[in-house]
Amino acid sequence: MISPAEYDPRKMPVIIWRGQEWPIPELAARQLIDAGERIERITDVLRALDKAAGLPENYSELSDDERRAIDARRGTATLERLYKFTREQFSDLCEIVYIGLTRAHPKLMAEDFYDTPTSPAEMLLAFYVVRRQSRMYEFAPRRDAPSPGEDEARPTGSI
Repeated sequence: MISPAEYDPRKMPVIIWRGQEWPIPELAARQLIDAGERIERITDVLRALDKAAGLPENYSELSDDERRAIDARRGTATLERLYKFTREQFSDLCEIVYIGLTRAHPKLMAEDFYDTPTSPAEMLLAFYVVRRQSRMYEFAPRRDAPSPGEDEARPTGSI
């Protein structure tokens, strides 16, 4: 069984898996090809759950207290419905997390991942990290990321 990869916690988010912190770098083209459609499908499911629970999509005009209250309602509503995901939806969710883990841990075998005890809530939390690292839902390119071929030593800042 492999161990978590080394990483800079100031620059890379992690998921908790097998009781340890496992880094999830930004996804590369290979992972986006494998996970992209799945990420979109699960995001659509989660948005539909939010809408069914009467949760707003736009936070821009809300106070901090209102945002925290909505976030709490969203979390509870999503976790309640997560247990009602179809087999295919939950399979997509797990596969997204596995793909995200293999970015920093290419030797991680699918059998090891799928045979490790977990909970649906842990998978959902890990999904959000992998989705963030896909950068599929960013609206503008990050200015601190180096362009292809730029000096690798250039600081990239915190994530």
